[in-house]
Amino acid sequence: MVIGASTEHYYRVYAFDGLAYVAALKGDAEGFERWAAECDRVGWERGPAAAKAEVLCFRGRSLGLLGRTDEARVWLERAVAFAAEEGFGRTLFLAEEALSALSSSAGRLEVERSAAPSEVSAGLRSMREALAEV
Repeated sequence: MVIGASTEHYYRVYAFDGLAYVAALKGDAEGFERWAAECDRVGWERGPAAAKAEVLCFRGRSLGLLGRTDEARVWLERAVAFAAEEGFGRTLFLAEEALSALSSSAGRLEVERSAAPSEVSAGLRSMREALAEV
């Protein structure tokens, strides 16, 4: 697992953020809180701008999945502003899409069909294969 195998700040931020998001996808508020707190503890805000944009977006999406609409909106608005400022188009699109969904739904985001975009799944698969070779 990336959390135990890597000392790289960047990877640990993504791992904890990803685990928080997966917990939210499963409706596991306690798991979300635990992993989000770990992501906060390792200092995601002092990491690379790309990681910061992703954490802002996926923290908002996670909160939306858990029905915490007001909190989700704050995080997603921060994600939109930051992604626009830094030029992260994909993250900007995801955050805007989630904000729109929050406004048009019953205050809760719906679980997506896929927990991760294909490029993330492929990257994680490569990491698992590389670790298996060690």
